Amino acid sequence: MEVYGYISILIMSALVTIAQVLLKRNALRFNELSGLMQFGAMLKNVQIWIAFLCTGLAPLFYIAALWVLPLNKAFMLTSINLLIVPIAGKFYFNEKLGAKRLIGIGLILSGILISSFK
Repeated sequence: MEVYGYISILIMSALVTIAQVLLKRNALRFNELSGLMQFGAMLKNVQIWIAFLCTGLAPLFYIAALWVLPLNKAFMLTSINLLIVPIAGKFYFNEKLGAKRLIGIGLILSGILISSFK
């Protein structure tokens, strides 16, 4: 039964990552506009609405995970976003993942593994 909790956390993390990538992509796109033009253009953009939808759906999958996982385990597993989002930033936007960042990601992953599994 716990497997459904882990799957729910992975789906939640995927939704959060999709939302972050779409919001960043469109923030860069609308950077040259100013004021109300920028706001109006964002409201008309389908990708922004998809990002909002993903952001809204993510907590529902977290709640689904809480049905079958203990809170301390489910909460720790949400830290996987701290791993996935920087990797997505590197992949989609060529953002830097320096040695300090990679060490930090490794420490986070180690902490998740140590504290979440028996």
